Amino acid sequence: MVTAKNQNRRARALITGGTSGIGLALAIGFAEEGYEVLSAGLGEMPENQDRIEFRSLDVRIKNRSNNWVETRDHLDVLVNAAVPFAERGTETRSVETIVIST
Repeated sequence: MVTAKNQNRRARALITGGTSGIGLALAIGFAEEGYEVLSAGLGEMPENQDRIEFRSLDVRIKNRSNNWVETRDHLDVLVNAAVPFAERGTETRSVETIVIST
């Protein structure tokens, strides 16, 4: 079990953008290392896993994110993996289709 520095409690991580992609991979990695993970994102929510609580949360809405975090007694790690969207319905492309000109 990973414990917070000089404390006898489980270390806790909050990951925004943690319901898909890199954020989800980070959430799983932190959980595998023994962290209790709060994983927030938009869209389809994965099923909660051992040591990972998934929550639909738009971090752009200040009061919602504050209320959720404030109900916890501590937070040791914060990872911002959230991707800002201009609006819903924005075109999404896979990495393979993006060509960078030099």
